[in-house]
Amino acid sequence: MSRTVTFLRETRFLARIFPYDKKMAEEQTSTSAPYGTVRSARELGQLMRAHRKGSGWTLRQLAQFANLSMRFLSELERGKETAELGKALHALQLLGLEIAIVPRKALPREFRRGLGIESKDAAE
Repeated sequence: MSRTVTFLRETRFLARIFPYDKKMAEEQTSTSAPYGTVRSARELGQLMRAHRKGSGWTLRQLAQFANLSMRFLSELERGKETAELGKALHALQLLGLEIAIVPRKALPREFRRGLGIESKDAAE
């Protein structure tokens, strides 16, 4: 089976289980999920769990759709340091989350101040 056919089947499956609704998507992104800088596996897991729950996904649903075990996802959400990066990125992608790597100096000053890293970059 080609990758395109597999992708189309997965997309149709997702649409049946989680129908896309623009208004619902906007409400989900306006929730109080703790989006921002992640400095540890635990913080990544907490953010992922908050977003998943805010999106209405159960751990079982995500595991089935992502073809990952519930144990792996549970450990990832609990901040397991040795979680496989590729699987973690796959789960984040299915949840609609992205990881962006940017230099600290590229972050807005207010954001850096809120993270407590303003003083480190004061010599700009």
